[in-house]
Amino acid sequence: MSAIKEYASDRQAFLGGKIIETEIKKHEIYLQSLFKDGNLQKIDFNCQIEDKISDVLCTVTSFGSISVELSSPLVELQMEKDKQAQIRRFLRAPPTPTNDLKMTLKRKFEFNYVTGCCFSSTGDIFLVDNYKKRLLILKEDGTLKTGIHLASFQGPVDVTCIDDKTVAVSCQYSYEIQIINLLTKTIQRTINTTSKCNSICFTDGNFVCYTVTGIQKVNMTGYCSSTTVKDDTLANWSYVDTSKNKICYTNYSKATVACCSLTGEKMWEYNRK
Repeated sequence: MSAIKEYASDRQAFLGGKIIETEIKKHEIYLQSLFKDGNLQKIDFNCQIEDKISDVLCTVTSFGSISVELSSPLVELQMEKDKQAQIRRFLRAPPTPTNDLKMTLKRKFEFNYVTGCCFSSTGDIFLVDNYKKRLLILKEDGTLKTGIHLASFQGPVDVTCIDDKTVAVSCQYSYEIQIINLLTKTIQRTINTTSKCNSICFTDGNFVCYTVTGIQKVNMTGYCSSTTVKDDTLANWSYVDTSKNKICYTNYSKATVACCSLTGEKMWEYNRK
């Protein structure tokens, strides 16, 4: 400031002093902030080792261990001679004669005019009351769950389950199969047939129907039908069912039970007479 006052005018000295004063004030504020936030404090690090650490060093002999375990490989090498050694000859159990079959009565339900029945995957039992034209739905223990009136049906005779929500009912005096929705209790679809269906069952997307001229297969999607078994001796009140790749059907007039393949080749026939 002495040099400014010596060589500068009074005005220049005043303005220069104000500028210097402002800069000094800024640096003073900065230095004060360093003291307030502790950045200028002296920091010392002290290290004190726990006395008990020596006990750990005395008792621990190692930090761990590494071991190798062997297991079977993911890929198996099999020689041709090993395959031949594994070949066995399995003997089939002899078929049980029909006369040796024994039936056990598990439950008995008292209902009149029942002409058809089937069981659902949930355990419900479906019965067709031909006289009163109704479909009875029973619980697994035999108690009545609900009923669906079939007043418009021309002689309902048999029933089969399609899934847990729908069943199909065959009619004795009409060329059609009625698909019933169990939730709404209404007719969902009507499938026309070329013959009157007495008995009916459902397998692999097709209906297998018992008619007076033979066993027919009716496609549920395309409505096309084909005759699997031709037999003019079949009579009313005869029934058909499927088991895996076989068709079993009764003949009321001849008192027989026959079994054939899905293509109609007869495998056996039983006559109770």
